Amino acid sequence: MFRMFRESDLPVGFNGTVKGVIDDDLGPALTRFLDSLPARPRLLGLGEPMHGEEEFLRVRNLLFRRLVAHEGYRSIAIESDCLAGLAVDAFVTGGPGSVDEVMATGFSYGFGASSANRQLVAWMWRYNEGRAPVDRLRFDGFDAPLEMTSAASPRSPLTALYEYLAANVDAALLPRDAAAIDRLAGDDVRWTDTAAVMDPSRSVGATAEARALPAEYGRSVAQQDSHDVGSLEVGRDRRRGWTPSDPAGYDAAAPVRAN
Repeated sequence: MFRMFRESDLPVGFNGTVKGVIDDDLGPALTRFLDSLPARPRLLGLGEPMHGEEEFLRVRNLLFRRLVAHEGYRSIAIESDCLAGLAVDAFVTGGPGSVDEVMATGFSYGFGASSANRQLVAWMWRYNEGRAPVDRLRFDGFDAPLEMTSAASPRSPLTALYEYLAANVDAALLPRDAAAIDRLAGDDVRWTDTAAVMDPSRSVGATAEARALPAEYGRSVAQQDSHDVGSLEVGRDRRRGWTPSDPAGYDAAAPVRAN
């Protein structure tokens, strides 16, 4: 399967080899595989044998381009911070910023340094130019908002969650007030203190303020679900005009629990 497209099909900078194997049948092989299935899957998973190997990601890019051009796929999700990925999605769909900015802030685990990931983002941006919103490619991260040895402050996603709830539910269901988020979250720097990995006493998750965050704001999410599950439904179809689920609502509490 790991044979090559024609040179004209390759991303800029791709050197024409995938572990030295040459083949003109990568695209048709993918089509034959999809034809062998009872039905075209709405969600297609591509395995990545290891992190840090650019060739695997370049093959992924080729396959994604083929899926977009011939199979109607319009989004890609990678193993990276779901909240940071919102910046990448905004950029490729015509939002502000630059490739350099989103590569620096839109990925976790250092994946923004990958040249193949950069090629993916740049190609998606170019593809979307001039296209109607319903036909634009979308980008998602599907991992928790964590790094290997730390988790960012939940201030930003919890604030977004509070604003969403304030606009959509009865005031009686809201937790405390927006100012409580700043008070309970405290200094953002303490959330990314990597020393907490070896010294539990440095962990912000052990503080009373941090424990109050999921207790207050997680309860509001549960109350919201019981009143209107549809408004936070996961996996809505963007191509049918439905609003995509905001990962802030369910994932914001993850760093608090992890600490």
